[in-house]
Amino acid sequence: MSEWGIQSIIRKKRRVWANRISRVFDNMLEHQFKECIENEVVVTDFTYLPTKNDFLYLSAMHDLYNNEVVAWKFSERNDLELVMDTLQVLTTKKMCIEASSIRIKDFNTHQLNSIKQ
Repeated sequence: MSEWGIQSIIRKKRRVWANRISRVFDNMLEHQFKECIENEVVVTDFTYLPTKNDFLYLSAMHDLYNNEVVAWKFSERNDLELVMDTLQVLTTKKMCIEASSIRIKDFNTHQLNSIKQ
């Protein structure tokens, strides 16, 4: 490699923070998926779909009551706006869902709104 004047890329080592404490969230569902009512428990996930030139990202929301996909949205970017747009589709379709009761992973609605602003 030195004869050709090339050098490999050396990545920085990832540092481990020993003092950092992991956040543990309450298990709100406790695996009681079948005892819920419609629109009470909605889970979300996203995936990517490879295309010729790039990727398309799919964000979907799934109602655990009847195993139905209740909202989905495609985007060319995987960002917070994709999830927020999917959430907007869900709330316009299902008017009975209260925005204050929606929790996405470890964010609640107020935190998501503050991040978006």
